[in-house]
Amino acid sequence: MKKKNNGGFLLSESLIVSTFVLTVITLMFVQFKGIVVNNKKQYIYNNIQDIYSLGSIAEFIRLNSVSISGNNVIIFNGGVSGICNASYISNSNYRTICTNMSRAIGADYIFYTDSDIDIVKASVVSNSSFNQDMKDFVEKISTDKVDGRKRLIAKFTNGNFATVVV
Repeated sequence: MKKKNNGGFLLSESLIVSTFVLTVITLMFVQFKGIVVNNKKQYIYNNIQDIYSLGSIAEFIRLNSVSISGNNVIIFNGGVSGICNASYISNSNYRTICTNMSRAIGADYIFYTDSDIDIVKASVVSNSSFNQDMKDFVEKISTDKVDGRKRLIAKFTNGNFATVVV
């Protein structure tokens, strides 16, 4: 009996198996990459510590009936001096408290806006002074309106972002 040459069968079987394995590995990589990106966003977008920190400023505004003139404004700009904006918060005592609280929570920016944030989205996305992370966060905020309420949006010095309803 003569033994047949099975070299072609072995080659084609190896190609089929290796193609299958590479496809599975590629699909796993794509899925894992998506999970890692979403995990990172979950960590830097609206994490618990930042929500509570920003919530303390929202509570201060609500309890003291702090009047903020204008909507869709930056009430705190970290910058070099890091102060609450006098043109939006007229009471100097409230400005001092706002500045101290904003510095304590480590905020870079705090926006005060209507619950309809479409105007803020448009202005942040078109403004070149905000980095891409800030633009991405503002784009991800839900546009659901909360009747008659305002919203605070903050960027923190550690690179995190948060938003709360006032």
